[in-house]
Amino acid sequence: MKKNTLPKKEFLSQQDPDIVKYDNILEIDKLCSGYGKEKIVNHVSFSVKPHERWAVIGQNGTGKSTLIKTIARLIPLISGSIRVNGRPLSGYTSKDIASWISYVPQSQGRSIPFTVFDYVMLGRYANFGFLGNPGLKDREIVEESLFLTDLQDYAHRSIYTLSGGEEQRVFLAGAVAQQARIMLLDEPTTYLDPFHESHFYSILRKIHDTQKNTVISVTHNINDALYYYTHILALKDGTVFYSGTKDNFLEKSPHIIQEIFGITFHQLSDNQTGRKVFTTVYE
Repeated sequence: MKKNTLPKKEFLSQQDPDIVKYDNILEIDKLCSGYGKEKIVNHVSFSVKPHERWAVIGQNGTGKSTLIKTIARLIPLISGSIRVNGRPLSGYTSKDIASWISYVPQSQGRSIPFTVFDYVMLGRYANFGFLGNPGLKDREIVEESLFLTDLQDYAHRSIYTLSGGEEQRVFLAGAVAQQARIMLLDEPTTYLDPFHESHFYSILRKIHDTQKNTVISVTHNINDALYYYTHILALKDGTVFYSGTKDNFLEKSPHIIQEIFGITFHQLSDNQTGRKVFTTVYE
């Protein structure tokens, strides 16, 4: 198959800045959501500007994945509001919201009966023509998405034959092909070894630079959050404990990290880069 079929100037992922008409591309106000009547996320408010990269951190069960799934419309909100580009999320049709929000799930060894190419093509579904068939442009964008995620040589492989790291990149490629302005990721590196984790984040940065999109990702790795993202949203007991830039978060660390996770952290420094690294202390 041909690689990098579309010139960058034609790749629609290079998004028109005039489409985003408000300072905040995403606004969450007093959001409550959960399962049934049980509130997991409780009165969460924060706002995100275009092109920012947000890491959502916190202990297990504090509502990180629930928040992401609520924004992705996989879970209904109980109260509060979500606005995308100044418009209530509920006001978008499924087709319209596909151009604004994509969702990358965790890789959990699912048995998915698709080839890599066909799965990534599903990301183009909202753009199919009247008869529901992909066009040449859709195929070109899928090829470009495979190229960006280093999957061009896997196009005709069945997904169930892939490793966890490769499968996670397929999910990412599907979101890239969708060309949404906001990419949501739910613990995308949880099951990855250090090599594939580093590779994944390298690709995610390349996508961000190419698409000029906005990224919001759940992560359990505090050092990844402080290295790969520009902003931090910390949840504790379902509410916002911190919302702001990672630089301000670093100034409050390790004390603020210890408050969030309830254990002691030590701060180390990389001798070559001077980058701060935080490690837990086992007693």
